[in-house]
Amino acid sequence: MADPKSAFGAQLQLGDGASPENFTTIAALRSINGLNLGNDVEETTTHDSADRARTYVTTLRKSSTISLGVLLDSADPTHDPTTGLIAKAKATGANNYKMILTDTGALVADFAGIVENFEVGNEVDGLVEADMSIQITGAIALS
Repeated sequence: MADPKSAFGAQLQLGDGASPENFTTIAALRSINGLNLGNDVEETTTHDSADRARTYVTTLRKSSTISLGVLLDSADPTHDPTTGLIAKAKATGANNYKMILTDTGALVADFAGIVENFEVGNEVDGLVEADMSIQITGAIALS
C-alpha cells in the first residue's frame, strides 16, 4: 500500500455550461465529502433458499450527495449570485462538477448535480461561511 496522502488540496470545480465546457476551481473550499460509489441492494431470500442464508441482488447505484463548506465571498466569481455557487443554488436544473482528490492516482469524479441546500453561517465569533449539499443526478464518471 502506498503511503497515506493528505486531503489538503482537494478541489471541487464548477462547470460553465459552455461547449466545450470549462471548469473553474471553487475558491476557499474548506471541506468536501460524500462521494458514494456503492450499490443499492434488495433481498431475494425465499422460504426455499439454500442453506437458510439471506441472498441479495444489486438494483441501482447508490444516491450520492456531496456536502461542502466554503468561506463565503459573494464577490468571488465561484461564489457570486451570477455565475457561482449562489447562482447554482437559485437555479432549478443540474450543473456539471468535477471533484479532484489528492490520492496517489489523483482520482477525478465528473458528475451532474442539483443544489439541495445552501446555508450561510454568521456566528458572532466566527467567519462568514456557507454549507452546501449537491445531489448527484445520473452516473459518476471516474478517471
